[in-house]
Amino acid sequence: MRLVYALCLSMACSVAGGAGAQPQLPKDATQPQFSSVKGRCLRIAIGTQDLTKVCAAEIGRSLHADGRSGLYFFMGKDHIITFTGIPLKEKTRDQNQIEAIKLDEVILNDGKSQGGIQRIAAKGACNTSQIDGTRFLVACSGTMEKGTAFSANFEIDKSL
Repeated sequence: MRLVYALCLSMACSVAGGAGAQPQLPKDATQPQFSSVKGRCLRIAIGTQDLTKVCAAEIGRSLHADGRSGLYFFMGKDHIITFTGIPLKEKTRDQNQIEAIKLDEVILNDGKSQGGIQRIAAKGACNTSQIDGTRFLVACSGTMEKGTAFSANFEIDKSL
């Protein structure tokens, strides 16, 4: 059960191994792999701005050939907030943790034009943990380059 959403969220749909296995892309992959899953956006905030009300009930995940990964929070009709970085390979002591991504950038996309994309250096992490047999929690937090805090929590529920 744990593997089902770990696979979908980590883009490791072809991995038949156990949870925590790192997804692998073909060496010649030029386009990132992307998938999304349904769930509940529990909270998303940047600085003092609470964006939870416009957060969609879907989260996306990309995996790039260079090892980078992104978590996409869909906001309203067109906007996307992406938390991006490198998945950590080290195992944690927390047996419920499936994956951790060390963040180095937040991307704000208005969905309307190339000029509508802002890339902001950041420090933080996104952790994916199993809550129980059907639910998983994606929790991102950190600070952007000028010290603005951010946090985002999304619950994946395979019973939805």
